Order: sequence, then C-alpha cells, then structure tokens
Amino acid sequence: MYGGRGMRAALVVAAAVTVAGGVAVARIALGGAEADRSALQAMFDACKAESAPFRDEYDSMAGCTTATATFNAGRGQAKTLVDSFSTGNVDVGDLEQIPSSPPAEHPGATTRCQVIKHFLAEYMYRAHHPGAEFEECHKAGIQGENEIRNARGQAGRANGATIDASGRVVISYDDGQTETWTLDATANITGISYGGAP
Repeated sequence: MYGGRGMRAALVVAAAVTVAGGVAVARIALGGAEADRSALQAMFDACKAESAPFRDEYDSMAGCTTATATFNAGRGQAKTLVDSFSTGNVDVGDLEQIPSSPPAEHPGATTRCQVIKHFLAEYMYRAHHPGAEFEECHKAGIQGENEIRNARGQAGRANGATIDASGRVVISYDDGQTETWTLDATANITGISYGGAP
C-alpha cells in the first residue's frame, strides 16, 4: 500500500487465482502461528462489525468456493511493512501500531480498517483482472481506503505514500494532512506522527 513491491503497507496475498466463468475470486485462509492468526482474524472481524464497505469486500471473498487466498500472519517478517505483495505475509505487529479509530486530536488519521481494506480491494482487483500490474491494483487499493474514510466521515482522500530520505513512510491526503510512520531497521512500525490539516 505505502511502498514498493518488496515493502508496502497494506495486506496483499500471493495466491493462485482460479478463473471460473470469466470471474476470478478467492476465499480467505490464514497461515502462521495460532496467536497471530487469531489476532489477524480478530482485526478482520472488528472491521466487518464497524464498516459496511469492509464487510462487503470481505464477505465477497470469504464466501467464494473456487479459489483460496492465504494470508501468512506473523510478526517482524523480512521485507514486510504491514504486508508483502509478493509473499502474502501480513505483519500483525505493524497492524497493531495503526489505530483502530482516529485519535481525537487527529480525526483524519489512517486507521487499521482503512489499511486492511486497501489490501482487500487490491486483491479483488487482481482477482477480477488476471495479469493486472501492481500499480493498477494499488489504485484500486487507494479507492478502497477512501471508501472506508467516506463511510467513517473522515475528511481527506488518500493520495498514496512515499518513503523519505530517513526511511520513514509519509502518507499524504488531498486536504494537506500528512502522517509519518517511523520504522526500525527491520521495517517494523515504531511510531506514528501527524502533520498538516487534521
């Protein structure tokens, strides 16, 4: 979501896509240690309870019987900033650093469900457009994020993110607000700061 193919913030699975009748879809399976799988599933469930756009995307995947998308839940995985597009790894520890609700002093902040919805939208785009390039999928992910923000009543639409000279992820919104994720040497989120409009 927020970086390049090898290090991005969002969740994207690496799973074979089965095309049946011209439409490719996939159900969801979780890999990894039991505690990490449980933590990730709890996040999915919380987002489903909170957000109709999230619930619709998730349920359309979970109800499929033609293919499976596997999320490898873990912590501190190599080259995984929240997720890895190429491996399907999901860093539960990174997701825990992203607030489930925006802080009162920063009502436009990025939320955990927004980040996860980005992944789901990216994956579903790829599933419905076999052979789609990363950037096409990423645009669908940004649109998915904005669906969550709209449903929550948050100002500012996601523009995307860059990695600055210090190796921090800088997320920008169209109303001028920014958010910076500080990372440790192994790309784990260690802090989040806010700037620009709320």
